Amino acid sequence: MGIFEVYPIVFWVSSLSLGSLLVILDRLLVSLCHLLVSLHHLLVSSRNLLVSLRRLLVSSRHLLVSLRHLFVSLRHLLVSLRHLLVSLRHLLVSLRHLLVSLRHLLVSLRHLLMSLRRLLVSLRHLFVSLRRLLVSLRHLLVN
Repeated sequence: MGIFEVYPIVFWVSSLSLGSLLVILDRLLVSLCHLLVSLHHLLVSSRNLLVSLRRLLVSSRHLLVSLRHLFVSLRHLLVSLRHLLVSLRHLLVSLRHLLVSLRHLLVSLRHLLMSLRRLLVSLRHLFVSLRRLLVSLRHLLVN
């Protein structure tokens, strides 16, 4: 087998004129240049896409950090609210104790007033009795 039978393109190229070969080579070079420009644009677009992805990842990381800070702040707020509720409960218990103490005081005051009333009644009776005694003594002295 000869070279022309194994590689038919060699036979085809050898049958072309030098001008035709130059035109074909020129078109091949132009197509190769277009291919290289397209590859360059593809690489630039890929790089821009990677830069955008990196920025997106950084923004996502910042968002996650902000969310973590938000959840920590919310947890602190909940703890503060719990402390506030405990303080309010203590305040309500203290107010209840104060009301009970006031009720006891009012009951004691009522008892004191009742005792004072009884004392006043007893004193009135005593004065009435003393007056009667004085009147009786005066009648005795006069008679």
